[in-house]
Amino acid sequence: MSLSILALILPSSYAACGQSQWPLQAADILHERNGPPVCLPTVENASWTLHQSSLKRPSKQYVDMVLRSLPVGTSYKWHSDSDVCRFMRTQPLRFQALFNFLPRTVHKIDLWRYLLLHEQGGIYLDDDAKFNVVLNAALLDKVDSAYVMPTFSATIGFVVYNGFLASRPCNRALLNTAERMVDLGYPVLKRQSGYSAAARRLSGLLWGDNVTSHFPKLNWYNLALLASAVAAQAPPIALNHCTSDNQAGGKKPNCTFFRRDHSLRTATMQPDLFAATRSLLPQRKNATLFEDRSGWRVALLDSSSVRQVHGAEARLLGMRDD
Repeated sequence: MSLSILALILPSSYAACGQSQWPLQAADILHERNGPPVCLPTVENASWTLHQSSLKRPSKQYVDMVLRSLPVGTSYKWHSDSDVCRFMRTQPLRFQALFNFLPRTVHKIDLWRYLLLHEQGGIYLDDDAKFNVVLNAALLDKVDSAYVMPTFSATIGFVVYNGFLASRPCNRALLNTAERMVDLGYPVLKRQSGYSAAARRLSGLLWGDNVTSHFPKLNWYNLALLASAVAAQAPPIALNHCTSDNQAGGKKPNCTFFRRDHSLRTATMQPDLFAATRSLLPQRKNATLFEDRSGWRVALLDSSSVRQVHGAEARLLGMRDD
């Protein structure tokens, strides 16, 4: 069984990282340490940092390979369990409490990566993934965040693969995803027939009640929250036909936000940004580009731009063998 599958099944090995009482009591909710999280101001022309966290530190061979696909000068930081825990202790109490409450390590690390990139900015890549494109400065230095193109699941709707995230500090979509994870708690399905109130609430938060009966085990519920948060910041033209009625029966809606629609390349974007998408070598992948309502510039990369690596190839690169 792969380590990634084990991470979904086994209890977390993290000791309590700060506030451990869930849900928060009234005094903690109102505590000054439960205010908005800090995000560092963006420094013009600052170099990127690649962040990773895993059970075992990735090999130099693998890290060097990944860095060759990123802008020249990108630094690398691997975060141990202790590093992750230390960072979470600096976050508002609600995030500390949720981190300690979440029963699965994969969800803890998801919450951590959203908050880390919101505070510091940078690039996150799962340690079982590699790039199929070169994300050089011609593209990344001209956008505020980059995600992989959302995909559609008949059981949970649109999801954003968060094994790759690139962002400047103060990303509203990442913070909103973390906040919604707090609002939701952890959506555990009951063993008996029917779904928990939390699962039904998640269904309503995302797309209405029409997919409730099709919910999976919610291992990737926060990926749907991330897709929803990114869409919430999108320009009105991008949200045409994005209604829950269009998802009845698990059918993919005719939603322009999740298509490679040139109308999303708004006039407010610099012309050279369009040319920058041609730098996605060697596969000449496409990217959908738009500015959200706050002027935040977003790139959605082709879903094949990043892929997970398994078996013999993973062993050859010194990666974990999934």
